[in-house]
Amino acid sequence: MTGLKPHVLRYWESEFRVIKPHKGGSLQRLYRRKDLDLILKIKKLLYEEGFTISGAKKKIRDLERLENRQMKLKLVEKRSNGKDHELLVSVREELKGIRKMLE
Repeated sequence: MTGLKPHVLRYWESEFRVIKPHKGGSLQRLYRRKDLDLILKIKKLLYEEGFTISGAKKKIRDLERLENRQMKLKLVEKRSNGKDHELLVSVREELKGIRKMLE
C-alpha cells in the first residue's frame, strides 16, 4: 500500500514512536488507518520534501500538537453551547493561519 520495503517500515517504527502497528497472536503487524496516514506523511516528508529523519520527527511532533490543540478547541466550543462563539471562531482562524505558515 505504501510502496515501502518491510525493512524500511521496521526502521521507521523504531525511529517514529507514533507508528504503533497492532501485533496479533502470529506477531504479524496490522496497520491501522492512522498508522498508514502517518507512514504516508513521513514518506512525503523524507522522499519528496527532503527532510532528514530528525527534521521529519520534529514536523510530525508539531503536526500532532496542532491537531491536539484543534481537538481541544472543538471541545471547548461544544461545551460553550454558542457562548463566546465569535471569540472561538477568531482563535480558530488565527490557528489556521499559523498552521499555513508552518507548512
